[in-house]
Amino acid sequence: QDDYKIYTGNVYHGILPVNTKATLSRVNGQYSLKAGDISIKSPEYIRLVPKKNEHAVFSLLNYDRKVSWKGPRNFNTYRGAMEYRLTQDNKTMYAINDLLFEDYVAGIAENTDASPSEYLKSQAVAQRTYAYYITTFSNKHEKRHFDVVAHTGDQLYLGYESEQIMPRFVTAAKATRGYMATYDVDDN
Repeated sequence: QDDYKIYTGNVYHGILPVNTKATLSRVNGQYSLKAGDISIKSPEYIRLVPKKNEHAVFSLLNYDRKVSWKGPRNFNTYRGAMEYRLTQDNKTMYAINDLLFEDYVAGIAENTDASPSEYLKSQAVAQRTYAYYITTFSNKHEKRHFDVVAHTGDQLYLGYESEQIMPRFVTAAKATRGYMATYDVDDN
């Protein structure tokens, strides 16, 4: 849905044009991105950032993520930016989805879309509260370079495809935008 700016670490390299397939890899300590005439190699991680639309959608074409109770869809489409990055212990590669907070909430898939509207609103508030707490007060995933894991270890995040099959939940998330539950907060 947008051109993507290509970075290795904080170094800008150019534009990946909209609808262009790219291959990312890491071999012998070198990250690489290949897409048509574009060929980039670096010891630094690769970051792709939407040029104009921070809500833009991208797909991980070779990523097969199925959730049996959500039907036959492949949940491999996400909003925002992406980092292709190795963990600090050099053991695991991740495609990290970096996106706006409310886009994250809309892609959470802990519910069914058939639930009553007020239930979906309360779930959006609870899920937003959890995400805010983890991103603000926890560093449990710091060594993996992200805030929350996209499975039920934190909350099931399925991204853009989930938004498509759960429009009532997306509406509930928008209706409660910014709402969170707190208890005994000291303003001092």
